[in-house]
Amino acid sequence: MAYRERWMVALLAISGGLVGGILSPCIFQPSVIAGQIPHEMVAEKFVVQDNDGNRVATLDANGLAVADHKGNPRIILGALPNSDGAPSLVFSDQKGHMRAILAAFADRTILEFDDANEKPQISLMVGPGGKKALSLFDRDGKVRGSVIVTEDGHAGLVLGDLVENDKGQAAIIHSTLKEGGR
Repeated sequence: MAYRERWMVALLAISGGLVGGILSPCIFQPSVIAGQIPHEMVAEKFVVQDNDGNRVATLDANGLAVADHKGNPRIILGALPNSDGAPSLVFSDQKGHMRAILAAFADRTILEFDDANEKPQISLMVGPGGKKALSLFDRDGKVRGSVIVTEDGHAGLVLGDLVENDKGQAAIIHSTLKEGGR
């Protein structure tokens, strides 16, 4: 190779390196080149798939849904539908029926366990003013018994049908516990 050809190869190599160095940030993300993790990622939805291409998790504006291997949502963390955005955690069975629900509404927090027909069976509620209730339901989802602590600290036991008065207060059949059980 002659002296002039060597200079030409060197000049082409330097020119190619400069052009590649100038254009590479336009082609590749600078953060990827530098090995840095971006501080923010913006998307409408993130989907996680298993090796077979089945959706196993979705994160979107409604919340996080984790699915089984068939794609059925089994765990949902997000805003409860028709609830003014109450945060909730819902566990569903293989058929997609809600079986356990934890929800925090503006005025109360509820933990509920349902049967396969989505009828409530057991419910634990903490309401306004410190009101608390543990309720048991029949197969039709109707309250059959509750242990209640009222806002003023009285404990009560409701058996049979729950009857509310015009103030929305449940009729208490047995109420003896206050300070010291007196």
